[in-house]
Amino acid sequence: MSRSIDKRQYLRPIALDTINTFEAICDAVADRMRREAGPSHTSIANAQTFTSGAAHNQLEGILRSEQANLAKLAREPAISRIVAVDAEGNCRIYFICRNAPVTLPGRTAPLASYKSKMGRLASLPIGEEVEIEIDGIRQGWELVERCRLQPIRPGGDWDSQNTIVEGGRIGIATVESLRALLDEGAREDLVDAILAEEQGAAGVRGGIRRSVITKMELRDQPILDQLQDDIFRSPLDSRLFVLGPPGAGKTTTLIRRLGQKLDLEYLEQAEAGLVERATQRSGLDHSQSWLMFSPTELLKQYVKEAFALEQIPASDQRHMKTWADHRHYLARNVFGVLRSASGQGYFILRDDLSILKKSTVHYLIDWHDDFADFHAQRVLEQLHRGLEALQHRINDRTERIAERVAGLLEGAMGSDLPELCGRLESLHGDIAPILKELKVESDRRIREVLNLQLNADRSFLHEFAGFLDSLGSDDVDNGEDDAFDEDDDTPEVSPRTPISKAVTTHLRFIKALSRTRVQKRQFGRGSRNARILEWLGGRIPGDAELAAVGQNVLLQNCLRRFVNMHKKFVHDVGRSYRSYRKQGLGYKHWYTAEARDSRSLSALEIDLILLVMVRNARALLSDGNIATRIDEPRFGYLRDISAEFRNQVVVDEATDFSCIQLACMAHLTHPSLESFFACGDFNQRVTEWGCRSIEQLGWAVPGIVTRAINISYRQTRQLNEFSNRLVADVSGGSADVALPEAMENDGVAPALLENASDRSELCRWLAGRFAEIEEFVERLPSIAVLVQREAQVQPLADALNPSLTPTKRTS
Repeated sequence: MSRSIDKRQYLRPIALDTINTFEAICDAVADRMRREAGPSHTSIANAQTFTSGAAHNQLEGILRSEQANLAKLAREPAISRIVAVDAEGNCRIYFICRNAPVTLPGRTAPLASYKSKMGRLASLPIGEEVEIEIDGIRQGWELVERCRLQPIRPGGDWDSQNTIVEGGRIGIATVESLRALLDEGAREDLVDAILAEEQGAAGVRGGIRRSVITKMELRDQPILDQLQDDIFRSPLDSRLFVLGPPGAGKTTTLIRRLGQKLDLEYLEQAEAGLVERATQRSGLDHSQSWLMFSPTELLKQYVKEAFALEQIPASDQRHMKTWADHRHYLARNVFGVLRSASGQGYFILRDDLSILKKSTVHYLIDWHDDFADFHAQRVLEQLHRGLEALQHRINDRTERIAERVAGLLEGAMGSDLPELCGRLESLHGDIAPILKELKVESDRRIREVLNLQLNADRSFLHEFAGFLDSLGSDDVDNGEDDAFDEDDDTPEVSPRTPISKAVTTHLRFIKALSRTRVQKRQFGRGSRNARILEWLGGRIPGDAELAAVGQNVLLQNCLRRFVNMHKKFVHDVGRSYRSYRKQGLGYKHWYTAEARDSRSLSALEIDLILLVMVRNARALLSDGNIATRIDEPRFGYLRDISAEFRNQVVVDEATDFSCIQLACMAHLTHPSLESFFACGDFNQRVTEWGCRSIEQLGWAVPGIVTRAINISYRQTRQLNEFSNRLVADVSGGSADVALPEAMENDGVAPALLENASDRSELCRWLAGRFAEIEEFVERLPSIAVLVQREAQVQPLADALNPSLTPTKRTS
């Protein structure tokens, strides 16, 4: 009894100091908000119409952020109270806030943000010593006492519920209510006080009380444990993968890290320098330069609530994405792989397409490497073919160019292409004037042909436009040489009207026809050009004119290969893939026999194409010869791609993504930072194509460091034992999951139903479990029932409803 009374007497000054500090913070916040509600930024200086927009928006954003932080402080004044001893033996008390604190005049206990260096003390074990550098001065600290606070304000009076107190003379204790503890100590009748303590009126208990989950949400963990804290404070330019079991705080650590690294105030000097350089290149504010990927829309919304708690503005359009949505955006709007409304793009995405063999999913890395090498060799072959064709058309102006190209290509391999494309840039100044003259001449000749046709028949273009409309957009490639005919340095603009489309198509067709005649070739049967030729009939130039235009076009084609190969290295990946899949079908190595449609691709195939494209683009951006010319119009496509890079990319449940998808995400990090943070658990992988090993992850994100955390804060002892047995039975491995010390880890036994005979039996069993949960927590919380496929959701809900009472009916 006396020891219990001593414990309560020890805790009451802590409770009083904490509640008084809550009130002081709340008063300071109210005073600050009153003062900041005065004159607005528009009354400080006269706005200038053309120059104040960006500054106006930035100031508005700062003011909104400050107001949001003050409102949060008013609801949650502090999350921890720590007592630490410095190197001189001085004992200091700090209150730790979730975000930026306020100043409390006249109080001895300072406030610190958990994001700050002093905030690190709140995550240390009692007795741990650490050196902290502030303003260039390093000082040692030892943590001697900590309170983990959960502020509440029922009825207007501040309190903290289930406060965990560690250190001092009491070890570890949980106080259900600090205010009840103070009220109990204020009793004048000693007998009543002793009886109240005996009955546990204030709820002081040894150890840590386990909370009961009453709804589907991410557990709020304002203070991380020491390992999690060390991970979240890792340098911004780190590549990290946090591996751990359910309930280990992986996603919480991810969110806290993102929040800290978005706040420039808490970045190290070196980190701030990297951010400044990245921002100068991208022009995107650091607070907005991040992406988070989640496997499903449901999980994304689940995590979004936790972002709001940490005051991280998270937009579905700009920040939080499922890979399925972002894949479609990149493939259609950035890389031009998917067919768009304007008719551009090679392919159509079909989610229901089963093109890949099941074995391919297990060898995604080999599949990628095989195709990437195929594309590189194809591009290199195009350069050699261009050189060979040029050597047959040598003149005084092109002889020196041919010699230099031959020297560059000698001994070149596919892996040398990024550097080779950069070195070919030295020829651009010599080739560009020749190309311009040749193009002017060929366009003049073809336009003269069109004018003659219009003189004979003024309705020709209208009829031709109608015919083109009947062809539709599902054309077949006319030959890979066409890819070089129209590639000048000016961005391509799609024709806006049927007549302008007819003029452009006629120009391209005559060029293609003249080239095939000179090469003594024919259009492929059924191709778009073959159908145009059939429709035109005799309305084509004579042989002499076709020969002259053909020689001109072939020379243009040769020269363009050398100055535009960098673009083909990126944007010709789709054409390469079409050829590759035809070859793959022949060997039946990666694809099923059903993969006959050359325009339709599955999602994993789009992932493969995107990865090769973005990898090639980053390789070009890192080449000095190209980087120095990046502002030239012909490199606009690289600027468009780099505009998608972000200072931070984070991935939740990373093991549900394929190694190819993870590699795509990692390549969306800004090259100056390469900040990539992912979390997951191989034992929780639910997708067939998901990442299966550390080796696959290392291939996807070179240099990534794995940090394992194995303490599960969500599982009871019984559930932990069950899950460990399950992992051992399924995978033959060991989960090696530990439970937190000093916590009440006992709970109810897990429930398991196997080999249910039908859906009605399953529904009766589920209804019984729902009733047990309602009885245990004295209300029915939100409950998630997971199924294997979307199509199973509604049938199970319909079948389950009759098994529940009206008050427990599902929606």
